[in-house]
Parts: sequence; structure tokens; C-alpha cells
Amino acid sequence: MIQIVIDPKYEGPTIIQWGTSSRNVEDEFVEVSWGNTKQEIVQLERLSDCNFRLHVPDAEAQERAAVSLDDSLQLDSVVMATAKQALNTRKSYDWRNFSDGKPISLTRSILTKMSADTLRSGKEPVLAQFAGDFASDNGINPIDADVLLRLQVLRG
Repeated sequence: MIQIVIDPKYEGPTIIQWGTSSRNVEDEFVEVSWGNTKQEIVQLERLSDCNFRLHVPDAEAQERAAVSLDDSLQLDSVVMATAKQALNTRKSYDWRNFSDGKPISLTRSILTKMSADTLRSGKEPVLAQFAGDFASDNGINPIDADVLLRLQVLRG
């Protein structure tokens, strides 16, 4: 499993520096700094039996890592909790500010994961109705998710 965490102050080793000699790790996750180089991706593939928490400096680096690593990605729980609150808590509807400056592919991934998590829990998320529109490049911009959700709730 791979987690990508935004942590601009993290100064730990890269996955290359960590190397294969450190494979016997007691912790649940191996913490490494991530630069998204080809060497790092190859090393990560070699060590596919380990769980990694990749520390990146910003949202753009998180998006690049997510695109490079595809289906192994687990979004940061803090980011997911903030996104849920920005969309679902009436007192703090703040999705636009939350998504401002974040790459569209990252906000799409967040919306898709939120929909999937809700479906897995046995509920029918209103957000799932728009998931296909968010996923396509010609569809709806993910920044409009808050407006669509409120309109859907008003319709009943």
C-alpha cells in the first residue's frame, strides 16, 4: 500500500537512500521523501511487498505522484477529512476554497474516493450521480461539486 502525504518539512531519506537493505521494518509504513523520479518508481516496484508513506512538498507533487503510481495510491486521511467537511458541513461549506489551487485530477480523485467509500458503506451517495461527469475531461469541473450537491438536495 502507498500513501502520499503533503509534508514540505519532511527531511527523511528517499526510497533510493532507504534501499533494499532496510527491508526488515517493524513499522506499518516506511516513511520516505518522494521526488517522483524514474529511479524511485523502479525501486518502489522492486519493493512492492512493503507499505510506503511518500512525503511530497505540495499538492502538485502529490498529483504527479498519484498519476505516476496510479492504482496503488491511498489519499492522505487529513486531505480526505478536510474535503468531506468542506462539502458536507453546512456551517463550513468551503469546497471552492479547498479545491482552489489544487490540480483538477487531484480533486477528481478525492470526489471519486469519497463516492466509492460511501458506496462501500452501503449508502447511495448523491455525489455518485455526478462521478462520471467529474471523471471526463469534457464533463463538469470538480470545483462545482458543492453547487451540484446543494441543487440535488434542494430537488429532493
